[in-house]
Amino acid sequence: MGSLNYSTLVINDDSRAVNRITEIASALGESVAVVDCRESFLGVYTPEVRCIVLELSMPSFCGVEVIRFLAETNCRAALVLTTDMSPDLLRLAGKLATALGLAVADSLQAPYEQECLQSALITATDPAAVARLRPQPADPVAMGAATVRGGR
Repeated sequence: MGSLNYSTLVINDDSRAVNRITEIASALGESVAVVDCRESFLGVYTPEVRCIVLELSMPSFCGVEVIRFLAETNCRAALVLTTDMSPDLLRLAGKLATALGLAVADSLQAPYEQECLQSALITATDPAAVARLRPQPADPVAMGAATVRGGR
């Protein structure tokens, strides 16, 4: 596999959100790739990515489907889950991701404050923090690990 050209993958179809995420991630020294559909995602995804910011509620792309794919490919990236839909969707997606062995750095309910996003990205790009987030295979507490932040 070739050298990875980005460290953070943003899966979102909202240009304003993408701009905010990209600006903050870049300020933290991350290189960013952005996708807004399944075909683009499959074309750029690699297990080498460090952070994935996933919008769960895009019309053309199911966030839960992405979570399952990431688990099936043994993704090691930390996830930052976002949505402007129900907080219940965010909680359940976080629980699913954790149960499937993925590291969920944060779950943000839109609209979220810039400081919340920055904090989530700092956590998601810190290897030591991500190691602590990753659930152990027999960890029954992992099912309740997801929390929701943001929202006004």
